[in-house]
Amino acid sequence: MIDYHCHILPGFDDGASSLDESLEMAHLLFDAGFSEVCCTPHCMKGAYENTPERVREGVFELQRELDCTGIFLKLHPGMEYYLDEFFPEHLDDLLPLGDTGLVLIEAPTGGYHEMIRNSIFQVNRRGYQPLFAHPERYQFLAEEKPGGLKSLFRKAKRVFGDGEEGDNSKLGPQNSKLLDLRAMGCKFQGNLGSFSGFYGRRAQTQAEALRDACLYHYYGTDAHSSKQIEAMPQEPMKAANFG
Repeated sequence: MIDYHCHILPGFDDGASSLDESLEMAHLLFDAGFSEVCCTPHCMKGAYENTPERVREGVFELQRELDCTGIFLKLHPGMEYYLDEFFPEHLDDLLPLGDTGLVLIEAPTGGYHEMIRNSIFQVNRRGYQPLFAHPERYQFLAEEKPGGLKSLFRKAKRVFGDGEEGDNSKLGPQNSKLLDLRAMGCKFQGNLGSFSGFYGRRAQTQAEALRDACLYHYYGTDAHSSKQIEAMPQEPMKAANFG
């Protein structure tokens, strides 16, 4: 299994605070069946101003520690980019997840607006594919206007016609903004913790709807600590068809 979203690098953001914490997280991930981990510290102006060079160095150093300790995880560099007004500063030096060509992005919680769409467009222009992190956690992606579901399902069949449709009747609260992201070329990454209710009942319901509609492409722990991994039971991984 590959963890496509993990804050395992020590001292880079609000994730692992020390090397010991990183090693404990790696140990738990390996025991849970993971073989590869994408290291994705936040990239956020004024809070976590990480650079591709610093992240690559951090991955190299942590990989060396894992190899010496006998924890057989393969690490990949990446970042979780925050799509605010400062994001354009990073466009000419984006760090994808390893060699996947995927750029992990997260949206401001305030809502969906043109700045997000333009940022996604700019990522595409530079030859990368946006990977939208944990869409199930956003309230603005869970608001459907009354009476709009039937037209949404018809649109979903047009947009997702190149793949498995899944059970669209369970898509429920997902609105046209989610479909708009997909039409723009976004792929979606679900948090495994969402399936166990770690982020609350609403996020859990949203995650199950997205999974049943076959809209997730990748999954990740989004782990920030060893305690978070310990609290993540195996059942959500099975429920998410993770792999």
